Amino acid sequence: MKNPLENTPLIRLDKLLHLPDVKISFKQEEDMTIVVTHIYCVKGHDLVRPGGPKFEGYDGITFWLEGQHGSGEVIVSPFHGDPRKYGGDDFEPGERLTICCPECKEPFSPIAKCGCSPDGELIALYLTRDLDPQRMVAVCNKWGCLRSRVIDGGQIMIRRKDSQPPDPKE
Repeated sequence: MKNPLENTPLIRLDKLLHLPDVKISFKQEEDMTIVVTHIYCVKGHDLVRPGGPKFEGYDGITFWLEGQHGSGEVIVSPFHGDPRKYGGDDFEPGERLTICCPECKEPFSPIAKCGCSPDGELIALYLTRDLDPQRMVAVCNKWGCLRSRVIDGGQIMIRRKDSQPPDPKE
């Protein structure tokens, strides 16, 4: 499997968000990759858990997904825009899912509509334990949709839309 992140500098999102006097605003460039190192559910559980699959040495983000064709744990890459994942073989492309914490099974809340389909929604994934709505990642709840956003201070830092990801099989 070809690594779609090969030869790109990494910017740890947790380090980026803790710059006290710097206003963060930039566009995603081809030569930059964001890695998410913590995601918290509403009860404070961290979904970036050690012991599972690693992506370029970083732990993946673990979700519990529930859909029409089944439910189960899925571990996704912590790199923004990287389509690699483990699990989810029972889900159909375009299937609407409930995205939950794998520990307490509490569902994450939708924050906006996704443009992928009439019933697609962007789900809030918090970057801080205090669930700061100004610091979050939003992902679509439709299986296979790669639209996502990283939000800091109410500004969209990076938005991935209408793009075809690299084929992980190449």
